[in-house]
Amino acid sequence: MGYGAVLRDRCPAIKWLVNAQKTVWYPILFAVLCIISGSSNHTVYLPIIYILCSFVIFSVLFTDDNKVFLVPMLMIYYSLGMDNTDANPGGVTGDSLLSSFKLGAFEKIIACGVVVVVIFAIRLIADGSLSTGFKQNKLGAIGIFALDIAFLLNGLLNPDYPTTTLLYGAILAISFTFFYLSCSCMLHDSKDFIPYACKAMVCTAYVALFQFLIKAWRLHASGDLFFFNAQMEIDRLDREALSLAWGLPTMIAAVFVLGVPAAMYLARNCKFSPISYFSASAFVIGTILINTRSAMIVGSVVFIFCLVICCFNNKDHPRNPIYGRIFFAILIFTSIYMLSTIPNISGVIEKVLHFLRLEDYDNNARIVLWEKGMEDFSNFPIFGAGFDTGSNIKNNVFSSMYHCILIQLLGSTGIVGALAFLIHVVTVGIIFFKKFSINKLILLLIPLMIVGMSLVDNFYFYPNFQIFYCVFIVLAESCTFPYKDEVGVSAVNNETKPERSSAAQSQEQNGIDTV
Repeated sequence: MGYGAVLRDRCPAIKWLVNAQKTVWYPILFAVLCIISGSSNHTVYLPIIYILCSFVIFSVLFTDDNKVFLVPMLMIYYSLGMDNTDANPGGVTGDSLLSSFKLGAFEKIIACGVVVVVIFAIRLIADGSLSTGFKQNKLGAIGIFALDIAFLLNGLLNPDYPTTTLLYGAILAISFTFFYLSCSCMLHDSKDFIPYACKAMVCTAYVALFQFLIKAWRLHASGDLFFFNAQMEIDRLDREALSLAWGLPTMIAAVFVLGVPAAMYLARNCKFSPISYFSASAFVIGTILINTRSAMIVGSVVFIFCLVICCFNNKDHPRNPIYGRIFFAILIFTSIYMLSTIPNISGVIEKVLHFLRLEDYDNNARIVLWEKGMEDFSNFPIFGAGFDTGSNIKNNVFSSMYHCILIQLLGSTGIVGALAFLIHVVTVGIIFFKKFSINKLILLLIPLMIVGMSLVDNFYFYPNFQIFYCVFIVLAESCTFPYKDEVGVSAVNNETKPERSSAAQSQEQNGIDTV
């Protein structure tokens, strides 16, 4: 990588591009390309994926700031487009996922992914980031490694133990470890890491939101967006038709609602916060449009909570609480006005309950899945029944998907998995309470939201959500144990703290002002 640094210093064009990647315009450009790619077929998404991969290769060769790798890590998965719009994409079955791509396109996508991961790993090794990252105080690694062990041992005592059970456990262990360690290593040779990561997360949420809106508009234009009742009134959205190549509606909404804490972090800590308040509101409204219960409930609670936090005084940005109070007042008055114009409150409540689909069979189906998970746990209490075997057998991402993180851990990994998760929770709790700060709380809301939504779904066990989960745990941990390089520059906030002479230290101890 040394030749790349020399060429960067000698070529103004390369240096300009390197500096441009460190600004907010790089994640915005990446997001725009992902929106176009994810809303198109292979004639568009394949060339764009090649372009996005070339961005990564350019960064590997020339960048002097590792934080730029966060952009492709968070977003590139959502560049997946779809060729067969009649397929049921996003993970109901492996066959339907592959049928949404043109023959040969999926193999090219996999090849691009392998190239990107390999050259990224080479970069971290070559510039010393990997070795430096391992030397840092990484408390969170204890919990991650405990989960790795539990995942690898899943279903060990099950007499029907298939090889695929070990494979799925290994995939989970590798993905958690890779995302956690790679993000930890990025802190080496990085400046202003946290605000850049939040901007990239907001752009990622916008990718999901705009792809959803484009798909909804196309369905509306063809008359396929809504179901109508006997009175020809709109009854509900055709949610299954809103699937994208990379996910079902529940996954789509979960992605853009995770942008709420990132936007609110920026609202509290950046110079101009109204854009961030608008973004957070748009993400919550998006969950209502797509009608996903877990994202609506969790996202709304987190949004209100963060908004209240942002109304308190902030010594670093004294104007931002004013914006927060104005926005909060507008929200309250708008809600009061809307409620005052409703003539029949009881009818509204009935419509809301219908909108949340509380009467659907889907709720009973969840209970059946949870009962099967607890049955598997009772049969195999130590290591569980395994991810790819058990009483809930169906062709899915892995066979035993119980749609609840707690039951999934018990049913698939047993007591060992539950203890590993408890260790992980304890380590994250230490990270949270040690050197507590409001900013750290907001960052940890993203992992907490993933766990919360996983109480009725499986987001915690999907690699694309593990990226968000691990990145923001690392960011919170960097606030607790800030990494300093050899000259005392913080990787988190770019503060320089030069070494003080022994004489100055002695004067400070004696109460003498050395300023």
